[in-house]
Amino acid sequence: MKRVLLGIVWFVVLYIGSCAAIGFVAGGIAGVNDPAHAAEAGREAGQRVVKPAVPYLFGGSILLAIFGTAYGVLPGTKKKQS
Repeated sequence: MKRVLLGIVWFVVLYIGSCAAIGFVAGGIAGVNDPAHAAEAGREAGQRVVKPAVPYLFGGSILLAIFGTAYGVLPGTKKKQS
């Protein structure tokens, strides 16, 4: 049961983290290119870049969470040695 919960937690962390990272980079670049309207340009660019990538980010995050917890690669998922 612990592994299932850790898999769900890692999925959420990976999905939100990847969306945020891509959005922050695109928003930062747009904000630098349009300093007069940096907040609006950054928000719009972040949404425009992340929206088409959502299915791929979702699928990649779920695969990484499943295999990462199954093989004990992600923190907190290692099997205890007896």
